[in-house]
Formats: sequence, C-alpha cells, structure tokens
Amino acid sequence: MQNNSFFRTILVALVLCLFGALLVSGVTVSLREKQEVNADLDKKKNVLVAAKLLDTSKKMSSSELKETVDAAFKNIKKVIIVRETGETASDDPEKFNEAVALQSKTAKWYAAKEAFGKSIKVPEKVLIYKVFDDGGKLKAFILPIYGQGLWSTLKGFLAIEASTLAVIGITYYDQQETPGLGGEVENPKWKGLWVGRKIYDKDMKVAFSVIKGNAGSVEKDPYHVDGLSGATLTSNGVTTMIQFWFSELGYLKFLEKNKI
Repeated sequence: MQNNSFFRTILVALVLCLFGALLVSGVTVSLREKQEVNADLDKKKNVLVAAKLLDTSKKMSSSELKETVDAAFKNIKKVIIVRETGETASDDPEKFNEAVALQSKTAKWYAAKEAFGKSIKVPEKVLIYKVFDDGGKLKAFILPIYGQGLWSTLKGFLAIEASTLAVIGITYYDQQETPGLGGEVENPKWKGLWVGRKIYDKDMKVAFSVIKGNAGSVEKDPYHVDGLSGATLTSNGVTTMIQFWFSELGYLKFLEKNKI
C-alpha cells in the first residue's frame, strides 16, 4: 500500500513537471516570435527615422505604427552588398541575418588604427536600403553604421541623398553611453545638426568629423558637426565610425557605382 502511494506521488510529480515544461516551452516560443516581430518593426522604424520618412512625434498605437511603417517601406528596397567591392550580392535580403554574417569566416576584425578606436568585427556582406520616389526614381540610401563609443557599441543608420550624397539624417537605436554626455547621440537637436552635411569632399575622400566645440553652418562648414559636450571619446568614436564605414573598407565603392 505504501509502495503504491509512493509511486502514485512520483507519477503525479512527473506529470506536473512535464505539464509545466510544456507550458513554459510554449510561452517561450510564443514570446520569442512576438519579440522577433517587435525587433523587426523597431529596426524598420529606425530606418525610416534616419531618412526623415517617419514622424515620431505623432502618437500611434502598435497597429497604427506597423501599418505606417509597412506603407513607407513599399518605396524601399533591401539590398545585400559586398562591403569591400560594392557589388550587389545574390543573397535573399529577407533571409539575411546579421548575427550569422558576423560569425561567418569571411567576417574581418579591424584594428584600432584602421577603424573605430577599438578593434571590431565587420561582416563581408551588409544589408542596406535604397529609397525610391513614387515614380521609381532612386532618391536615397539608408546605410547601417556601428562602432565603439566610450562604453558601448553604438548602432544606427545614416541616410544620404543618392545624387549629392549629403546627409539626410542619422539615428542611433542601440547605445549604452553615459546619459547626458555620450548618450546625447540620441538627442534630436544634435542629430538635426547633421542634415545637409557632407561626408566626402569633391574627390570622394572622407572629410567628415565630429569636432570639439561648435561647427559652422552647413554652407560654411559642411564637413563638421558639433562635438558632444563632455563626451570627447564618444564624439571621437562617432568620427572614426563614419570615416570607416564611408571609406574603401565600407560603402565607398558601392556609392561610387550607385550614386546618380
């Protein structure tokens, strides 16, 4: 009798454990799918913000935001490019995975003197975005950028015009810099200073930098942006980030082949 009771207790415990495991597994899968959808929506939103194609001051529900973002993306084409050659890759952009690309044997490390102030790994292929008008004419490129700040890797997008290559806008969607100092990379006022600035000089050499102090107007000082007050190292990180991604190691060859 005692043995039956013991085995019954064990059986009930096993059933409860199995039920609990199945329940947790189901919830985890469900949440992961929702998180992936939200992450994709957030990335698309930041792509649009960089290109001034989304008004973030307007309050929208999640469904309204998704509808607005999806509508805006009808004029945007995802393209995978080979970073150092500027050629378009045959890979399916919808299946592109940044994490997998970074783990590829073709990804490269670049030392501090060559790139970001700190060594960082960069994939061979990069997913970029082409923006077209309603008539199908190419208007702009939205290009992912990332690099080291003082405390963190800053990830963002920079949008430039397809003809003049002037900056349309910039946004950082992932950074852990000091709030009120390096964290000001997300300040709309500072990001507004980028509009109209030039990355390249007339010879397609990278001339842009974030300077200490205040830069002049776009007309008088097109290659500079104000430094972040009290955040020299973060400012330097932004400079080296831009100088790398728009060099021959980044987007230069692609832009030379595709600008209009």
